[in-house]
Amino acid sequence: MYPKVRIFLKGGYPELYQNVSMTWKEGHDPVLFIYKNGEEQEKIRLAEHDDMEQLEALMLEKGFKFKSEEEMQKIMEEREAMAHARREERERERQFNILKRQKLIEKERAQGIDSKTLLLKHREERDQQRKEAAEKAAAQGRDEL
Repeated sequence: MYPKVRIFLKGGYPELYQNVSMTWKEGHDPVLFIYKNGEEQEKIRLAEHDDMEQLEALMLEKGFKFKSEEEMQKIMEEREAMAHARREERERERQFNILKRQKLIEKERAQGIDSKTLLLKHREERDQQRKEAAEKAAAQGRDEL
């Protein structure tokens, strides 16, 4: 995707404008549809405006106005709450995986598996979990882990 358009869309900038909603369609070029009384009036390819200033100017030129300070504050609070919830979920998953790994190590030691073999096995599992987490984050459109 076009880097600046991606930042604009994924960064939630459309939410800052009144009467704007966004539908994300994976694999489609970014297009702004402008409706009036439920009828499509105009279709604008956003890739042609791959600059934050151009995108903001386009929105204002097309008559979109920023939401009020109160509405923007509420959006920012909701975003922070969602980010906090994601961090907490990742931490719960991490703690769960640590406990799971500890129990598995105890079980394998009881079966007589040597420490070096255990260490190699668990490193491979950890690397696989990290790879899966990165793939999951990418699939969800996030660049973070």
